[in-house]
Amino acid sequence: MASIRADSLDDFLPYIETSDTKKRLHIYEQLVSYLRCSYTSLECRNMDKVIDGLNAWISSSNYKVSVIFVR
Repeated sequence: MASIRADSLDDFLPYIETSDTKKRLHIYEQLVSYLRCSYTSLECRNMDKVIDGLNAWISSSNYKVSVIFVR
């Protein structure tokens, strides 16, 4: 899977909302890198959806997906 070019958190939304475990695990590293970079914007038109999607990751019954946020 290729990396995505993200200009905002909105660009991650399709990957965050997916129920595909492989896509979630793939996008995790890119999302963390994006959030750690001091030059990226945290503005988001759909912040409620991003938060809901990340909450679904945390409460996921799939161990690999839910444990990435506990580290």
